[in-house]
Amino acid sequence: MKFKTAITELRDHNAFPLDPNRLAEIICNHSDIDAFKFIGVDINDKILKGTYVKTYIDDERGVPYALPQTVGKIYYARNQDKCWQRFCIVKELMHVADPKCVTVSSPEHLSDLIKHLAIPPEILLTAEPSMNSTKALVDTMADWRALLVMVPEIAREAAAERFLEKKIDIGRIVEFFHIPEKYAPIITNNEAWDKIMIAWENVDGLSSIDNTQNEKKAEIESKSQYCNIP
Repeated sequence: MKFKTAITELRDHNAFPLDPNRLAEIICNHSDIDAFKFIGVDINDKILKGTYVKTYIDDERGVPYALPQTVGKIYYARNQDKCWQRFCIVKELMHVADPKCVTVSSPEHLSDLIKHLAIPPEILLTAEPSMNSTKALVDTMADWRALLVMVPEIAREAAAERFLEKKIDIGRIVEFFHIPEKYAPIITNNEAWDKIMIAWENVDGLSSIDNTQNEKKAEIESKSQYCNIP
């Protein structure tokens, strides 16, 4: 599944917070995954907040001679608050859209990714592209990719506009979209958001669904109810 598929399907989404089950349904409709399971576990969220495992299991519906299901299991640290749990689940769901070139395929690859994840995202965004930097970029940007899905562009621009007009504050944005507070400033920063979109264009071809600035403005004006933050 392409990441832009989720973006396209959710571009008019206006019910917040985004229900991870809605995203899971979209992914199942556009991939080889038959179902997802969200599983809370006792892990140290300072080290690992969540992980995604693709597996094959015998059919549990009791259908005779049914083929095994392909199930995506999302494990998340259940000691986190609901906001972080939701964010982690969305982030892990979107790993289904990872380009094949960045899939972890060996212990050495995993070690390499861990080393690269220590590099600040702003350095990765300006580094000369290579296989290693692409892998690290995709992993580092996994948080941002979750934001792109949880906060559709129309709603984000409307929120950013109201923030710049000082009609709402960061706290209201966090409350409205139900996202972790540390990511709220990105929602209001048009320049940073554009950099994220450009980076994903290089990985996934998002430019094919992008609109001109005038078209975006018209959409925001005609669909302001998508972010009617009181």
